[in-house]
Amino acid sequence: MHETLSDWLWQVDVQGNYISVGSKVKESLGYESEELLGKPPFAFMPPEEAVRVSGIFGSLVESRQPIHAIENINIHKDGRLITLLTTGVPIYDDNGAFAGYSGLDRDITEERMMARDLERLDNENRELSSRMKAAVDSAGIGIWEYDIAGSLLVWDDWMYRLYGIEPDRFSGAYEAWVNGLHPDDMERAAREADEAMTGGKPFDTEFRVVHPSGDVHHIKASAVVLYDEAGTPLKMIGTNYDITKRRHLEDELAAKAAQLHALYEGIPDAIVVADVETKRIVHCNHAAEEMTGVGVADLKLRTIHSLHPADVLDETLQGFERQSRGVQRVVESEVITAAGSRIPVSITASGVLFGDRPCLMGVFRDITESKEAEQAIRLANQQLQASEQQLMAANQQLQASEQQLMAANQQLQASEQQLMAANQQLQASEQQLMATNQQLMAKHGVQGLLANISAYLMTPVGEVLDESIEHVLGLVGSFTKADRCYIFQFTDDGMMVSNTYEWCAAGVAAKKHGLQQLAVDEFPWWMERIKRHEPIFIPNVSALPVEAKLEKEYLEHQDIRSLVAVPVSTAGFSGGFLGLDRVNSSVLNIHEDHIPLLQLASDIIFGSLNREKSAQQIREREAKYRAIFESIQDVYAEVNLATGTIEEISPSISSFGYTRDEILHRQSLDYYVNPEERDCLISALVDRGSLRDFEAHFLTKSGESITVSLAISLIKGVPDGLMKIVGTMRDISERKKHECQIQENIRLKNDFISSVSHELRTPLFSILGFSSTLLKESGSLDPATRLEFTSIIHDESVRLSSLIEDILTISRIDSGKAKYSRQIFDPVKPVSAVVAILRRQAEEKGIELVEEKPDREHRVVFDQDSFKQVMMNLLGNALKFTPKGGRVKVSISGAEEMVSITVDDTGIGIAASDHEKIFDRFYRSVPSALQIEGTGLGLAIVKDIFEMQGGSIGVQSELDRGSQFTVLLKRAEDAADEDVVQSPVTE
Repeated sequence: MHETLSDWLWQVDVQGNYISVGSKVKESLGYESEELLGKPPFAFMPPEEAVRVSGIFGSLVESRQPIHAIENINIHKDGRLITLLTTGVPIYDDNGAFAGYSGLDRDITEERMMARDLERLDNENRELSSRMKAAVDSAGIGIWEYDIAGSLLVWDDWMYRLYGIEPDRFSGAYEAWVNGLHPDDMERAAREADEAMTGGKPFDTEFRVVHPSGDVHHIKASAVVLYDEAGTPLKMIGTNYDITKRRHLEDELAAKAAQLHALYEGIPDAIVVADVETKRIVHCNHAAEEMTGVGVADLKLRTIHSLHPADVLDETLQGFERQSRGVQRVVESEVITAAGSRIPVSITASGVLFGDRPCLMGVFRDITESKEAEQAIRLANQQLQASEQQLMAANQQLQASEQQLMAANQQLQASEQQLMAANQQLQASEQQLMATNQQLMAKHGVQGLLANISAYLMTPVGEVLDESIEHVLGLVGSFTKADRCYIFQFTDDGMMVSNTYEWCAAGVAAKKHGLQQLAVDEFPWWMERIKRHEPIFIPNVSALPVEAKLEKEYLEHQDIRSLVAVPVSTAGFSGGFLGLDRVNSSVLNIHEDHIPLLQLASDIIFGSLNREKSAQQIREREAKYRAIFESIQDVYAEVNLATGTIEEISPSISSFGYTRDEILHRQSLDYYVNPEERDCLISALVDRGSLRDFEAHFLTKSGESITVSLAISLIKGVPDGLMKIVGTMRDISERKKHECQIQENIRLKNDFISSVSHELRTPLFSILGFSSTLLKESGSLDPATRLEFTSIIHDESVRLSSLIEDILTISRIDSGKAKYSRQIFDPVKPVSAVVAILRRQAEEKGIELVEEKPDREHRVVFDQDSFKQVMMNLLGNALKFTPKGGRVKVSISGAEEMVSITVDDTGIGIAASDHEKIFDRFYRSVPSALQIEGTGLGLAIVKDIFEMQGGSIGVQSELDRGSQFTVLLKRAEDAADEDVVQSPVTE
C-alpha cells in the first residue's frame, strides 16, 4: 500500500543532500531513488526556484524549524515541470545533534493545473459577479483591492470576517492592514507586498493575523498587480482565506512523525527486517548498526546470512523457519561483527509485510551478560565437584588412619595426633563445602528466579503484562527477603523519574503514589551512578557518605535501612532502575556478586515493557494500514502479470458493482472494454516501470463502460521470472463528463457574448443613425419621412428592450427573484398585441404573418406580462428563421382542460437531434447559428416561464420543412372579472 500512495518519503542531511528517498519518487519526478542520493533537492529545480527554495531551507536550518507545506517547482526527468508540496521535521542523532530533516513530498501538479484552469475560467466569467460572490462566500475567501497611487485598500465582507474586525473599525489605509498582522510576520508580509508592487514579484504568501480578541489565525494570501501602458503599477487585486486548521494539522503530523522516529530508533535491541524469500535485509535500525559495526546503508545491501558465523548459520536459519511457522518463539545464535568478534544473541521474530513483500522481522538482543552468568555457574559447579573430591580424599585418609590405629597400638600417640590433624582438616573441608553449597544454592535460586521471570514475561501484553510485572516483582522481593520491590522509569527527556510498578511485603505501606514526577536533580549522587549504569548497593543507609547527604535524608525519611538498585539503559541512555529495600531490618538476602544477575532480571522486565510498547506500535500501524486498505475510495489491486490473475482487490471495488469474491482470482482481461488497451498498458509499464494517470476503460457489473485513471507499478524479481502489477484505479467518468461540459459551456458563453454584442449593436446603430438624421435635418424632412424614421427608432427600441428583458429575465430566474401573478384572461388580446408589434418586421422581410382567432372565448390562468414575452419570443423566432416569401401563422384552440397556442412557420427547420437541446441556455442549432445571429436565450426563457407557472411547450420540426411550437395553458373557470389577480406566485 505504501508504495502506491501519491506521497514519497525522504531524508536530507545538514547540507540538504538526500540520504534516503522513497521509491515513489519515480512516479513524481521520473528518477530512481539512487539517482537522487547525495544530491540536494535544489539540483532538480529551475535556477530561480532553486535560489528561492534553498534560501527558505537555509533559514529553517538555522532556526531548526519544521518545514510547513512549501510549494516548489521541480524538473521531471523528461523535462516537464512538476509542482511538489513539501513538509518535514528536524531529525537528531543519538547524541542529540541536529542531523537534517525527514519529511514527505506530494505531487500537486494536477491540483495546480486545475487551479490555473479555474482561474482562467473565473477571468472569463467576470460578468457573472453574483455567482462568483456566492461561490466566494461559501468558500470563505476574502477579496481585496488596493489602489497603489491613492493608498486605499478596499475589502469585501469576508475580509472583515477573516481579520475579525467590523467595517467601521477599518480605515482602508495600507497601514491599517499592516497593523493587523502578527508582530513576527509584519515585516516579512509588508516586504513581500512591496516587492510585488515594485519588482513584479508574485504575491503568494502566508502570514498570521491577530484578531482584536487576541486569537491568532493563519492566512493564505495571493494577488496580482495591474500596470498601465508605461509599466507603472496601478492596483493590486487579491484574495485571502483562513488556513489555520490546515497549519494545525501539519504541525500535528510533524510531531507524530518525530515521535514515531524517536521510538523506532530508541529501542535498545537491534531490529532487522529481511525478505522471507530472498533473505535480503530490507530495513534495520541504528541499534543493528551499533551491534554489527556495519552502517545501515551497507546492511541493506546484504542478506541475513552475512550476520551469522558460518558454523551456526544452518541451525539459525532452521530456527527462523520454525519461527515463521509459529513453532518456535525465540532463537539463540551469534552475530559476527565487522571486526570479526562474535556476540551471542537471542532473536525474537515475527512475520510482517514490508513494501507488500512477506518479511520476517527479528529483534536481536545481546545476551553476553547472560552467557557470562551461565559460565560463572558452571565454574561454581566445577569448584563444588573439586570440594567433593577433596572430601572423598579426606575420608580415605581417615580410613587409613583408623587401620593404622588398629594395626599398631605402639604408635597410638602418633596415630592419635595424625587422627586429630585429619579431623581438623576434615572440619575445614566441611566448612568450605558448606560455604560453597550455600553460595551455589543462592546462585541456583537467582537462576531459578530468572527462569520464572522469563516465563512470566514471555508473551503477556496490555493489562496482563502489568499484572505479570507486579507478580515478578513479588518473586524478586520474596527471594531477597525485601520489604519492597519496585521499578522507576525516566521520562523521555530524562528530567523526571516516577515509580511505575511496586510490590510490598505484608504489613509494609505502599509508597508508589507519592513517588511520581520526581526531579532527577534532587538526587545528584544517586543519579550520577545511574547515568554511569553503575548498580547501587547500600547495606546500611546510615553509613552513606557525606556527598550522598540528600539521598540519605530522603531514604531515612521513608524508614529505608538498606537497598539495592540496578540501572537499565535504553539505546545508551538510562531508562530507569529496579530497586529493593528493607524497612524492618537491614538484612537483604543478596550479595554483591548476585547484582549482575539482578541486572539481567531488570533487563528482562524492562525489555518486556519496551517489547510491549513496540508491539503496540506495530498493532496500531497494522490497524492503520488495514483501515486505509478497507476505507480507501480508490480501488487497490494486485495482478499477476504472467497469468493475468487478480490476486488482491480492495473492498472499494463495490463502487464498480462487484464484490471482492467476484473479482479475486479472475482474469483481469475480462474487465477491459477494449483488450488492446491492456496490451498498450503492459507495454508502457514494462518500458517505464510505473505509470501515473494512465486512462483505460473498464466494464462495471451492470455492463457500463467507465473511464478509470491508473497509478500502477511493476514489481520485478518474483521467482521464476514472474512480475506483479500493483496500484490503484480511480473512476474519473464523471470528471471526464464535467470537462466536456465545461468546454461546451465555454463555447456557448463565447457564442452568447458574441451574439449579444451583435444583437445590441445592430438596433443601437439604427437608433443612433436615424435619431442623428432627425436632429440634424429635421427641418428638411417631410412628415412622412420623419414618421418613418420615428417608427424605425421605435421598432429598434422595442427590439432592444426585448433583448434586455430576456437577459434580465434569465438573471431574475437564476437569483430566485422572478415574480408572477396568476391572472385569468383571454389570450387573444395579448397575442393580437404582439402580432401588431411584429407586423412591420414581417412586411419588411416579405413574410406573411397570419393570426387565426378562435370562434369562441378561451380563458386561461397565467401571468399576462410573461405570456406576452413568451409570444414575442416564439413569433420573433419564427420571423427570424423564416426566409423571404415564407409564412408564419399563430392560432388558438381549446380542449376540455387546456388551451393551446400554436406557432407554425415555413422556415429552415430544426434537426430531430436538437429538439431537446434548443431549450438549453445559449444553445443554437448548427444551421441557425451559421445563418442568423441570436443569443440562444429565447426558448430557454420560454421553457423556464412555463415550468414555473404550470404550462408546457413542445416542438415538431424537420430540417428545411419548417417548425411548429405548441404552448399548453390551463383553462380557467368562468370568472366575473378577467383581470382579477387570484393569487401571487413567487418562484
